[in-house]
Amino acid sequence: MGEVRWLALLHEWERFEESATKEIGDTAIRDKHLQKARAIKDFRTGVEARLPVGYSSLRRLPSMRDMMVEIGIGSFYQYYRKLSQPVHGTMEATETYRRNLGDKKLCGDFGGLFDWILPMRLSWVCIRNLHEMVLFRCGPKPVELPLLTPGETDVDGIFATMAHRAAELLPDGREG
Repeated sequence: MGEVRWLALLHEWERFEESATKEIGDTAIRDKHLQKARAIKDFRTGVEARLPVGYSSLRRLPSMRDMMVEIGIGSFYQYYRKLSQPVHGTMEATETYRRNLGDKKLCGDFGGLFDWILPMRLSWVCIRNLHEMVLFRCGPKPVELPLLTPGETDVDGIFATMAHRAAELLPDGREG
């Protein structure tokens, strides 16, 4: 299945190169993008022609939500969505330095404990689960891993307590 996703990723690259030809006025540069798009397409279709029986190309890559559900971490999608807002430049991402809209807009440094809890907690989860990924990828046989130790459970509990306490301390009108 990974190969099929990789081919879909190649197809997206191909489409990117094709769309670049529509935005560039310089004929020589436009032709380079077109040549690259054709080379990617030739390679991609050649690989697709050699796929084993039962495999078929994807028209598009699956959504992030679909990929996270497939690998068993669908419950983390809400956090991915929240943390990706600054990268996508959305208005939601400006809440740490902007409040209200229009003529009631306030600008300042509104970041606080609540704004740090999610990135810190997800960092902890990633570090806690890193050993599983390393052992899975490095070992020829699955390694039996213990469930959360009491100390790890305590850290998870501390983050949950911090989040609840920070939510209680939020100023009026600010959602947690």
